[in-house]
Amino acid sequence: GDVYKRQEEIEADVVGFIYETLIPEEERHQLGQFYTPPQIAELITKWAIRSPDDKVLDPACGSGTFLIKAYRVLRELNAQILRKGAFVHKQILKQLYAFDINPFPAHLTAMNLAMRDIRYPTSEMNVIVEDFFRVSPKQRILTPYTIKTPRGETKREILIPQVDAIVANPPYTRW
Repeated sequence: GDVYKRQEEIEADVVGFIYETLIPEEERHQLGQFYTPPQIAELITKWAIRSPDDKVLDPACGSGTFLIKAYRVLRELNAQILRKGAFVHKQILKQLYAFDINPFPAHLTAMNLAMRDIRYPTSEMNVIVEDFFRVSPKQRILTPYTIKTPRGETKREILIPQVDAIVANPPYTRW
């Protein structure tokens, strides 16, 4: 229990740290990309996600901190109804939708999500490289579209469903 939880926190922090270290601060800020401390992401996801079947969207995923916390919340909710194994891992990944304007952090998100349960490898991620604000609310099917996976890029049709929770950085201002 505690060992698994601590290991997951370290893995999420490592990927976020890599992102923070490798992308120059000026570039991240120009694109409005800010690292969120894992504790803040955990608080927001626990508040926003209520059901094991919730679909979750992060419109500016960065390295995936919010989605990792969302994955954990969904896994805990699924454990309460005794769903386990490959089904749960792959099902949760199908419930998570991510956008990022920058391909590098989008790829980090895909790898970060895949690491949640390495016993069940999959490349079925919904990590899309696009400016979320350029996707029309009526444009639910993106076809074909570049999707980031741990193995690289692939093109496929993706249906963006109505989501139950949106998790993202709180608004930042210059003040």
